[in-house]
Amino acid sequence: MNALPFVKPEICYSVEQECLNIPDKVFAKKIYKKLKKTNPIVALWIKKYAKTTKDPLATMICSLIVYRLLESQSESDSLGEYF
Repeated sequence: MNALPFVKPEICYSVEQECLNIPDKVFAKKIYKKLKKTNPIVALWIKKYAKTTKDPLATMICSLIVYRLLESQSESDSLGEYF
C-alpha cells in the first residue's frame, strides 16, 4: 500500500490555476505559511534545503507545488470516500 496519493491530472490543473493567479513569492509565502502549521518538519526541511541551492525561490516553489499536489489529491480522495 502506498501512503502517498496518486496525483490525477485534474488535480494538476487545479493547482496550476492556483499558482498562475498569484505572483511566485506570494504563492510560496501562502503555501509555506500553511505548511509550517500543518507539517513543520517538512516546511523546515524545504527552507533549509532551498538555501543550499543556486535558486532558493525556485526550489521552494517547486517543493511547495509538489507538496500542494499531494495535499490536494489527498483532500480530493477524502471527499470521494465521504460521498
